[in-house]
Amino acid sequence: KPKTGGPGGAPGGPAIYVPPSLREGPGGKRVEGYNARRNDDTTAIRISNLSVNTSENDLEDLVKQFGPTSKMYLSRDKTNGLCKGFAYIHFKNKADAAKAIQYLNGYGYDHLILSVDWSKSTNQ
Repeated sequence: KPKTGGPGGAPGGPAIYVPPSLREGPGGKRVEGYNARRNDDTTAIRISNLSVNTSENDLEDLVKQFGPTSKMYLSRDKTNGLCKGFAYIHFKNKADAAKAIQYLNGYGYDHLILSVDWSKSTNQ
């Protein structure tokens, strides 16, 4: 005999699997799942054209003037450990991220011209 239960195991319907990101919480409100929180890149920027000698400390010094950050990722080559030329910075506030883009895009840094933009399209 099949189990009964609606979405999320609620009684009254057939038992089906509902991914956590699609489950409803109390009052019928959608519960944001792990992936929804993880993919929230509205405050993330991508900095390109970084020198191979760029370090995490250099990156932190470059962006700390614009506001607090929650995460930084400097892409490195697995074989030699040198910077691959790009990084992602997650600011705590979208306004700080926008300010960093405005000032750093086209900025000369370590004999190179930086290219800075949102990490993903903001037209979602």
